[in-house]
Amino acid sequence: RIRVGRRPQAIGVSPDGTTVAVANAEGGTLSVIQPETREVEKEVRLKGFNVRGLAITADGAEAYTTVMPAFNGKPTDDTHE
Repeated sequence: RIRVGRRPQAIGVSPDGTTVAVANAEGGTLSVIQPETREVEKEVRLKGFNVRGLAITADGAEAYTTVMPAFNGKPTDDTHE
């Protein structure tokens, strides 16, 4: 078992198989894992939550996710007059 945050939702593997990325839906983080050691190399804070998708570029240098930004600072009464 590898701890990757709350509700792992999306996973991607680099084309050469040396890196695995796992994004979680609730925690808003992306865990970068080294499969040989099964260790989390780093955890990246995303700019949103509810992660639904993850893609790794062909050269394995970057990962992209789809997230929903947090609206915590937005008022509940969002009417405009």
